[in-house]
Amino acid sequence: MTKAHKTILVIEDEEMLRELLNELLSMEGYRVRLSENGHQGLMQLQTNPESIDLVILDFNLGDMSGKDLFEAIRKIKPSQQVIICSGDAYNQEITALSQNNSVTIFNKPFDNTKLLTHIHSLFMAS
Repeated sequence: MTKAHKTILVIEDEEMLRELLNELLSMEGYRVRLSENGHQGLMQLQTNPESIDLVILDFNLGDMSGKDLFEAIRKIKPSQQVIICSGDAYNQEITALSQNNSVTIFNKPFDNTKLLTHIHSLFMAS
C-alpha cells in the first residue's frame, strides 16, 4: 500500500506541533487527520477504525490522560499502531506502555527524520 493510502491520526493539543506534524506527514504523502484533544481523537477513531493506520498521540493532553486515551484506543481497535510523543518519556506509565510491541515512544522535541523513518518502517512491516 502506498503512502497515499495510509492515514495517520494526530492527537496533539499544541496547535503549532499539530500543524507541523500535519505539514510534515502530508508532504510525505500520508493522509492526515487532526484532533486537538483526546475525546475528539477517539470520536474520529470510533467513526471508522479501519481507516486509521497509525495514531500519533501526545501523552499529556488537557482533557484526558495519555494512559486513559491509549486504553480507549485499544478498546476500539486492539491492534492499532501507536506512537506516543511526550516531553516526559521516562514517566512510569509511558515506560509500561512501551512494553507493548505496537507502541513506540518519541521524546519531544523529536527529530523529524527519525520520526518519518520509523513511520515508514512500521508501514513496511505491516
